[in-house]
Amino acid sequence: QGEKDGVNYHFISQEQFQADIKAGLFLEWANVHGNLYGTSLRPVTHALNEGKVVVFDIDVQGYFLAKKQYPKEITAVFISTKNSSTLASRLENRGSENNESIKTRLENAKNEMKYIKDYDHIIVNDDLEAAYESLRAIFISMHSKCANFEIEEFCQNWNN
Repeated sequence: QGEKDGVNYHFISQEQFQADIKAGLFLEWANVHGNLYGTSLRPVTHALNEGKVVVFDIDVQGYFLAKKQYPKEITAVFISTKNSSTLASRLENRGSENNESIKTRLENAKNEMKYIKDYDHIIVNDDLEAAYESLRAIFISMHSKCANFEIEEFCQNWNN
């Protein structure tokens, strides 16, 4: 409620979503809190072909699907609160969640914590400015990540 097509998300029908899954048109998709969310592969491929860095806000399910398609290119950052009570408080303070949805979200977050070791970095979002600076440092370091280089070509050119 209150979200606008083309602004917050691009909304499609459940039927179209299922058809696009079968056609392989998503980088990642997941059923999150009873809703289907996904990232269309077309704009991602286009941006990467233009040499752009693409940033996603996706859950653990989506991360593993995306990692299968772009295992070298992805730098994964797990952003979390310092503890579950902080998350609960933030969800309650939003005023957009009922008690049942808060409970569901906390349970999902608890399950996602099991996969934190599969990420490259973790940011504990206690202080927005500090969290931003951590993310900025990771973003800068991505440009020197060996997986983003054609190493054999680099070494061959270096030897010439």
